[in-house]
Amino acid sequence: MFRCWYTPALNSGVAPEWGSPTLFFGVRGLNEKVGAQQAIESIAERVAQDEGLILVAVEVRGKPGSRQLRVLLDKQGGIGVLDLQQASQQISALLDVENPIEGHYTLEVSSPGLDRPLTTHADFLRAKGRLICLELREPSQGRSEWTGTLSEVTTDALTLDLDGRSFTFSLPLVARARMEMALPRQPKPSNDKRPRRAHA
Repeated sequence: MFRCWYTPALNSGVAPEWGSPTLFFGVRGLNEKVGAQQAIESIAERVAQDEGLILVAVEVRGKPGSRQLRVLLDKQGGIGVLDLQQASQQISALLDVENPIEGHYTLEVSSPGLDRPLTTHADFLRAKGRLICLELREPSQGRSEWTGTLSEVTTDALTLDLDGRSFTFSLPLVARARMEMALPRQPKPSNDKRPRRAHA
């Protein structure tokens, strides 16, 4: 909400004139949004704990009466469609009971995405055991980009497993990190060009 008042000069002995505008920004809508987000975070956190999930983020968009709610959940080792369906049903039921949102709203419960960036220590802990890609500020062993399974996370370093070997990188050396999709390995083509006999 935005309001603007112009204040005329009073008791000046001359006709009132328009002065500099005084601007007042209403905060009611902002307070409603912050309150809604906090309430939804509380509900989503309770459901996540009950279901063994991890609450990644809560987003509240739109205007009062037409809010869009987005809850991002994850799970150690990967979250499945059934996990998301069950969490969505429970969050929706609690929203109906506690009613923190005024008017109409839509609810979306989803996973954060396979190729999302990893920026915090909590992000790396959630990604443990998964395939990730690191972009380094300076090359290590002649390479600036490393892709492997994140096997160890400490407060100041990350360890990747790659082709049966472990490589540790200090966090200050990491410029960017992201999740990667693990693609199934294709069988190697055979070099055997001998004709194969047909079996009856």
